[in-house]
Amino acid sequence: MDPSEQHLQQYPPLYPPVPPVPPLPPSSQQQKFIYRRPSRQCPICGKIVTRSSSLQTHMLVHTGDRPFKCKWLNCGKTFNVKSNMNRHYKLHLKQQQQQSKP
Repeated sequence: MDPSEQHLQQYPPLYPPVPPVPPLPPSSQQQKFIYRRPSRQCPICGKIVTRSSSLQTHMLVHTGDRPFKCKWLNCGKTFNVKSNMNRHYKLHLKQQQQQSKP
């Protein structure tokens, strides 16, 4: 009797054995079970995005529309994406903090 068998006799397992995992279906059948998020495609450049809101934001690149304006006094810089405007605005705040330090 080898040492592992002796060990199992002295110390039986605390839990029942785990059942084997069933085999995966053939790859052709696996394709049926994969969820694919619907995609949207830009009619101008063909870029593919997964959300309609992302397509709307992307379309601003083509229209040239810049609906987000920096609210900092005398800045007036405009952006086509709100997050870019927010990042820009934070630069103003950082500069102001640095100028106010002694």
